[in-house]
Amino acid sequence: MAVREHNRIAQGLKAINQEWDGEKVFYETRKIVAAQHQHITYNEFLPEILDQSYIDRYGLKLEDKGFYTGYNSSIDPSIASSFAAASFRFGHSQIQDLMSRYGKKYQKKYAPFPTKDYFNPAQMYDVSHGGIDGLIRGLVKDHSQKVDGSFAKAVQQELIRGPGDLSDLAAINIQRGRERGLPGYNTFRSLCGLQKATSFDQFKTEIASAVVDKMADVYKHPDDVDLFVGGLLESHVGEGALGPTF
Repeated sequence: MAVREHNRIAQGLKAINQEWDGEKVFYETRKIVAAQHQHITYNEFLPEILDQSYIDRYGLKLEDKGFYTGYNSSIDPSIASSFAAASFRFGHSQIQDLMSRYGKKYQKKYAPFPTKDYFNPAQMYDVSHGGIDGLIRGLVKDHSQKVDGSFAKAVQQELIRGPGDLSDLAAINIQRGRERGLPGYNTFRSLCGLQKATSFDQFKTEIASAVVDKMADVYKHPDDVDLFVGGLLESHVGEGALGPTF
């Protein structure tokens, strides 16, 4: 979608700026598309993920008018490894087993696209079933799953990595965190203002009791709990989709 929007804007800019070369058109278009992406992120995505109290606390609400004046060029904008390898992967629990496909104006609905075939471009570009446009319409219309410890069969049992190889995406996320040397969930919850647990029962303030009991069957000590696992299993804060650590 972003590529199409980029091309649409680029064509318009070139039409009114005939003297611009390709390089100029590209970078001016890039600025506009980046701004659109930021607006969608802060105005539409984050309010669905974070409770309003967190948006207010960290100044994430867009200004009703005027421009943002808090930019600080000395701040490192790169993301933390804990964000890339654990917390932002909460979305993997939102994946559905099937993705709907619709025709123009949503007047026709085709057979759903199995998520397990996501890496099969032949099916994705099947215009007889709506093609990429049909899938995008389905993503717009369908609800995602709740953020929790449950995963669709498509990513937990049917994720294909190679010929004859089926993988578990949740397990891959856990392994990735260990390969990167991420501190455990207990360390991060304390960094986020929660009590650092010395027993599993102390997790029960943020995680359902029955779930904590299962964690105790898997891990020997609270310090052993992986960040991806603990953060994903926390009860959600307010109207947000995440617990306090993530």
